[in-house]
Amino acid sequence: MEKVRKIVGHAAIAGLLFTTMSPLPAFAEGSPTEAAITAVEKDQDTTATINQNQVMEDTKAAVEEESVTETTAAPVEKDQVTEEKHQVTEVKETTMVEKDNVTAEKIANVEVELTGITILPVTNVFAETSTDSTSLQTYTEGTLVKVYDFSADWYVTTVNVDGAEQSGYIPKSAIDLVTSTPVKYEGIALKDPTNLYASPTKTSNAVKSYRQGSFLLYYSYTSQWFRTSVNVNGKYQTVYIHKDDIEQAESNPEKQEGIAIKAETNLYASPMRSSKVVKIYSEGSLLKYYTYTSGWYKTSVNVNGVQQAVYINKDDVEQVISNPVKQQGFTTKNPTNMYGSPSRNAQVLRTFAIDSYLSFYTYTSEWFKSVVSVNGQLRTIYIHKDDIEKPTTNPVKQSGIAVANPTNMYSAPSKGSKVLKVYPSGARLLYYTYSSNWYKSTVTYNGVPTVVYLAKDQVDQLVDKSEKEEGIALKNPTMMYASPTRGAKVLKSYKPGTILKYYSYSAHWKKSYVTVNGKVQTVYIHKDDLEQANFSNTTLQGLTLRSSTHVYSLPSRDSKILRDYPQNMILKFYNYSENWYKSYATVNGKVVICYIKKSDIGEQRKTVYDLTLDQAVNMQKNASPVTDKDAEWLSATSEQVEYYLDPLNFQSNSDTYLQFLILSHPAGTNATELNNRILYGKGVLAGKGSSYIKAANTYHINEIYLISHSLLETGNGKSKLATGIKVNGVTVYNVYGVGAYDSNPDYYGAKFAYEQGWTTVEKAIIGGAKFAAEKYIHAGQDTLYKMRWNPEAMDTYGYASHQYATDIGWAVKQTTRMSQMLSTLTQFTLLYDIPVYQ
Repeated sequence: MEKVRKIVGHAAIAGLLFTTMSPLPAFAEGSPTEAAITAVEKDQDTTATINQNQVMEDTKAAVEEESVTETTAAPVEKDQVTEEKHQVTEVKETTMVEKDNVTAEKIANVEVELTGITILPVTNVFAETSTDSTSLQTYTEGTLVKVYDFSADWYVTTVNVDGAEQSGYIPKSAIDLVTSTPVKYEGIALKDPTNLYASPTKTSNAVKSYRQGSFLLYYSYTSQWFRTSVNVNGKYQTVYIHKDDIEQAESNPEKQEGIAIKAETNLYASPMRSSKVVKIYSEGSLLKYYTYTSGWYKTSVNVNGVQQAVYINKDDVEQVISNPVKQQGFTTKNPTNMYGSPSRNAQVLRTFAIDSYLSFYTYTSEWFKSVVSVNGQLRTIYIHKDDIEKPTTNPVKQSGIAVANPTNMYSAPSKGSKVLKVYPSGARLLYYTYSSNWYKSTVTYNGVPTVVYLAKDQVDQLVDKSEKEEGIALKNPTMMYASPTRGAKVLKSYKPGTILKYYSYSAHWKKSYVTVNGKVQTVYIHKDDLEQANFSNTTLQGLTLRSSTHVYSLPSRDSKILRDYPQNMILKFYNYSENWYKSYATVNGKVVICYIKKSDIGEQRKTVYDLTLDQAVNMQKNASPVTDKDAEWLSATSEQVEYYLDPLNFQSNSDTYLQFLILSHPAGTNATELNNRILYGKGVLAGKGSSYIKAANTYHINEIYLISHSLLETGNGKSKLATGIKVNGVTVYNVYGVGAYDSNPDYYGAKFAYEQGWTTVEKAIIGGAKFAAEKYIHAGQDTLYKMRWNPEAMDTYGYASHQYATDIGWAVKQTTRMSQMLSTLTQFTLLYDIPVYQ
């Protein structure tokens, strides 16, 4: 019979409160019991495995019958859960009595008793339908309560206040209603681990947990929770699973089909790779199944005469397209295989040559399907998508020049198809992109507009945008044609070395204009007859390699020689073309443009000295050379001296090779790069790149060397001498340590700067470079190697003298900082002077 309560007054609507639940009662066979979950447990506490037979036995043992029992209004015992239908209370019309200053209300209604769980950490039961009213009682999250619908935003319940029953109100947003008709579901554990809780709150005790991917059975409970039962220490206990921790199996599975893509594609007893493999299919097998979860399909197979449910991982199959579309394309392999099943390991039923034009249907994301004749019989075949190129879906209109003579237009994109029209070499053609090897166009054939195909290798594509260019005539003579084909009439010709101006036209032709018989005519020059100019205004430097290096009036050795330079002369020039530099020379008092053959210019010279390496070692030994070890200076041995003295011990691609860098010429760096990549954050030297370049050009010294020198002397631009010292009321700067004697470097360095008038950092950089250059660079020691060893002095005087340091490793040590700086730059020129001993 239905449970009813008579409402009397403001507090007369009855409700029941549950704080805990006992194990579920018996459900019908197949209900989500511990046995079902136990079937996928790996161990009793945290993991799960599948044993299909055990699932069935345990399920039957744990769950016999699902029952929903009619109950009376009797109170519910603690730890006892009773499945109840909605209970309807017949309520007679009455009048609510004013209580606690609440106005009496008249209620005439049939109230439906509801069950819900509290979802807030603290849920208040209020004296009135206002959160500002008195809280009569509080419940923790996950508490089971009985309530009645009161309004759009409130439930009403009954609480005990000081021993008396009283109506209270709970906001609907604080309650998650329990379903009155639980539905059986199955799904996959999403979390690792996925916890099963003692009550429907994640703050409650985790009774059991399962690893990610475990197969679980359960019933709907609330909008956020599922409910089931598990075996704990031999007793079944009701547990709760949060919906976010479960991936629900499809409620309306769709029938689909796909192909096995693994060499061994497994069908599992449950949707877990760790479960039993029920059946195996080979790659390319066609499988039919139903959607199940985001990671699994479900189907059934016959095992020993019995149909058994099995699961297929989605990564192991490739979905077949449900609505195949007819398409065309070209074979890209030679040969291109047609397989008996959609697997490269399947039998090859037929092959086609590369660029064969085929029709086929879409099949899967990786395969096409078609029908061909094999040994006189029609057979279904499969073609891998990587072996097919489909025509473009967005053709672009283009134009080009016919290259072949004749150039054929075909009825199909195959050179074996019928030729519908021909064009002579040089004819201009219009067409659309079609595939990587074919264009598509339309011509009039037998008076009817007809689609034709043009092979790309028979067309020279016109450039999208014509650019003005310059180049050198290479051939003798270099011809200009009336149309872009060598078979056309020659309108004009030029001798080698002539500088020509023209426009880009196609991949193989340039276009220009010349006057012929008083008329301006369009002409074409083949690119193979030209050396393209690629002029750059970046100043370069190089060493003359010939004993007499010529500079020419035109970029041709057959042109007039304007001037000669001796070997090892450093010249400045600009890049002009692949084989020529462009420069300026003074001829008869006039500055004229000249050209230098690139093969006549190099990056290093060799200076030969009239003494042997052994002689040089002996001379250096007499100069008391030292080496450092464990922070201590020691006399260097002959072997140690020889190692650093012998240039052959240092490779051209190493940092140490920079000891041979010629320092008597600027490196041609860019001020912006110097500021951003080397001088940034370097105290008073920051942003002074242009000052170093000016110093380098003024005193013919390498700016990288100057920067390295000043960074070392000033502690990265932060020493007292660098930041300024007052002398006679004037602040002066010294960034190279010029005149800064060791006895009192700040005093003597500032005194010297005052005498030179270095009242700004810029003046110190430029003025100080003069002294750095004069002392060593322009005294015949223009490399770090020469500054340390001075081979010229040994050759001239027979002993070592005028050397910058006694440390045998000094020159090599300086190269580290220079290499680091150069590695950050993109614009510079490096020239080397390599000493050679007898």
